[in-house]
Amino acid sequence: IAVAAAKRLVDMDCEGRLHLALTHGMEPYEPFEIPLQEKKPGLTRRNIKRALKEAAKRPSGNERAIVYAYRKTGATEKCYPNSLELLKAVIDPEKLYGGVTEICPAKHKQLADACRDTKVKACCASWRGELHAGILSCPVNLQMPWLFSMDPMTYSDDEGDECSNRLHRSDFVQLSNVLKEYVSSGQPGVAVLFVYNVRKSGQEQFRQFIERIAHCTGMSACCCWLTHRGGNRNLAGLLRFNVEIGACVDLLEAKTGTA
Repeated sequence: IAVAAAKRLVDMDCEGRLHLALTHGMEPYEPFEIPLQEKKPGLTRRNIKRALKEAAKRPSGNERAIVYAYRKTGATEKCYPNSLELLKAVIDPEKLYGGVTEICPAKHKQLADACRDTKVKACCASWRGELHAGILSCPVNLQMPWLFSMDPMTYSDDEGDECSNRLHRSDFVQLSNVLKEYVSSGQPGVAVLFVYNVRKSGQEQFRQFIERIAHCTGMSACCCWLTHRGGNRNLAGLLRFNVEIGACVDLLEAKTGTA
C-alpha cells in the first residue's frame, strides 16, 4: 500500500520528488521471523508469497508496483527489504527527502548507510521524540508531496509510554499535530498506519482512532484489513489530503474489507 501510494504521489510532482516520514526504519533487509511456508498462512502471507512469485517471473506490461519493487530489490523471505528499500526501487533515490527513525543502534547504522544515496536522514531515536521539530516533522515551506508511514507492532487502547513498540490511543495528540503540519503545507499527501495481529476487540477501536485523526486534521480516511490468524486482523489506516488514492489499482487490490 505504501509503495503504491508513493508512486501515485510522485506522479503528481513535476520533478518526481517525495518527502518521507518513516517511523519504523528496520534494517535494509531482514528475514521473516516465521517462514512463509507455514501450514496455514494468513491472507497477508499468501499475498506476499504470490507477489514474490510474480516478481520471479519476466516483467509484464501491467504489473503492480510492489511486484516491480520486489524484483528490483531481489526480495525473498530470507532477505526482505524494508519500506525505504522498496521505495528506492520505484522512485529515483535522489528524489527522496525526509527522515526515518530506528531505535536499535545496530539497525540504525545499516539504515544510515542505506540512506546515503538519498536525501533522507536516519535518526537513532524513538519516533515519538521526532514528531515535534524532529526529522519526522513537516519542513517549513514544504514544496513536494509527502508520505507518512508507520509500522508499529499492534494497536492498543491502553495508555502507552515513550518506549512502547505499540501504537496507543495516547499517541493521538502527537500524531494529529504532526499531520496537521503536513496538511497545512497544502501539498498532497498520504499517511498510512499499519498495525498487526489485532484482536477483534481492538479492531473497532483502531477504526475510531483513525476517524478521530481524520476529523482533527481535515483528511479523508478509510480502513483496510487482511486476515492474520483466527479472528485477528492486520489493519491499515489510510489518510489522504489533496490526492485521490481510490483511483490507484494497487490500493484497491489491497483493500479486502472495512475494519
